[in-house]
Amino acid sequence: MDRTSTPIAAPPQTPGPVPAGKWGDALLAAALAAISILYLWPFRSALILDPDEGIVLQGAARIIHGQIPYRDFFSFYAPGSYFWNAWLMKVFGDSILVPRTVLVLYGALFSVITFVLARRMASRTGAAVASLLLLICCLPVRFLVMHNWDSTAAALLALYCALGFLRSPNLGRAGGIGLFTSLTLLFNQARGAGLLLGLVLGFLVLRPRLPKDWLTSRHLLVMGAALSLPLLATAGFFAAQGTLGAMVQGLVWPSQHYSLANQLHYGHITMRLATWVELFESGPLAERAFHYFIISPIFILCALPIYVVLIALWCACKRRPDLDPAQVSAVILTGAVVLGTLLSVVATRADFHHITFLAPLFFFLLPWVVERWAAPFSGLRKVAPLVAVYLLLAFTSYGLTLLWQVRGLAVQQQTRRGLLRVQRKNETIELIQARFPAGSLLLVHPYHSLYSFLTRTFSPLPYDYLQSGMHTQEQFEEGVERLKALRPEAVLYEPAFVNVIPTAWPRTPLAKLVQDPVGDFILRNYRVCAVLDHGSPAPFLFMVRKDLPCSDPR
Repeated sequence: MDRTSTPIAAPPQTPGPVPAGKWGDALLAAALAAISILYLWPFRSALILDPDEGIVLQGAARIIHGQIPYRDFFSFYAPGSYFWNAWLMKVFGDSILVPRTVLVLYGALFSVITFVLARRMASRTGAAVASLLLLICCLPVRFLVMHNWDSTAAALLALYCALGFLRSPNLGRAGGIGLFTSLTLLFNQARGAGLLLGLVLGFLVLRPRLPKDWLTSRHLLVMGAALSLPLLATAGFFAAQGTLGAMVQGLVWPSQHYSLANQLHYGHITMRLATWVELFESGPLAERAFHYFIISPIFILCALPIYVVLIALWCACKRRPDLDPAQVSAVILTGAVVLGTLLSVVATRADFHHITFLAPLFFFLLPWVVERWAAPFSGLRKVAPLVAVYLLLAFTSYGLTLLWQVRGLAVQQQTRRGLLRVQRKNETIELIQARFPAGSLLLVHPYHSLYSFLTRTFSPLPYDYLQSGMHTQEQFEEGVERLKALRPEAVLYEPAFVNVIPTAWPRTPLAKLVQDPVGDFILRNYRVCAVLDHGSPAPFLFMVRKDLPCSDPR
């Protein structure tokens, strides 16, 4: 039988979702925002010492001290997150807790928008569950101040405006689409390009399905103006600083160098082989099965964006009379946006963390898929309750694991940028703060600018980190020449960092692992005075220039 010519039997109709503006939904959205803040609050003051968090924060600190990205310090990030976090700390206090608080608010934003969008397409219960599942598996996975969360928040707002424009076109929503897409580009050039590609693709696919006056020249003009003005203003600012060319070079730098070390297979989990064997390849069968159960949300999360894209493609190619056309249009547009942003991840670093960053863009579709799209398929309807129970148990277990890690941090660590909670006192932070006044120049090599940020010190180089296999030989040699000229009295050096590279950046060419001219210079000209944080997998060495005694550096 040709199913394309035979209408699909509509399932028994259930009442449509109550409009999201009703008081009940508004109160539930407010409750979800409050729950999100309460759940994420313990993460705010937890210090895991992930070096990735230092990149944006130290760049923001440099800006507060009058430096300009691309001119005074090297970066391949778009400038948005640097200036956003610099403004936050300038206005609300120069502390890591300020941008961490904004992360908590991002979590509330993700929860509320997920609920509101899901409520337009599915039941109140389904929308609330989707919001809570997103809360559990999204921000806590990488609760770090990063440009990825800034760009995700901007992209979600752009998608929210676009879906609102589908329902009721007006100039305000058109302007919102352009503005938030522009901000996404300024926070993360790859994700912004993927978002823009997805929106254009989605509108092109939907154009024949919608009324002729749905998208007018005025709408396009407002979108284009709102998209262009922030980009032109940014270009004008850097041109006035004489660094527009350097900014362009920095923004295209990742396409030439970043991918060499960061290309990973889709859904890659960064974990040492010994840890993987301990958790999943040894021990009692029941214990291993439980470990797999706890991390199963990672595999589900990596599969979901592909699933959403396929359903959107199915909706674009096959008619379903039983589905609300407006909801189908929303699915098609969302699928196009997910496809564009997913391509940006695949082109840069496709590990499960970067896929998790995209979760707020598609989680709101899950209740609709279960309640509406899957309704005619009897097999899916039968297993849906079991799948729902499994998802609730698995995601709850996963979330509790993440929460347990930060709830157990009971030791207070005083830093120059806030009082934080740690598992044990960090000797590196304490030594820096005891020996080096705020504002001092101190090289932390090769990769841990978070130490510089927390202690209010600065690298003497224009590079806050130099990673073998990603930065070029010329950049390393430039660092050596600067060190020869400045002759800093002391440095912090992590020689074991090379052991982390095969796990976190497995595509790094083996020949690049041993190429670290800055490290070689340090070993030739400095001697070890102290080994710090012995219990960590990669302790830092406090090293002093060989012509000085260990007690001399300030």
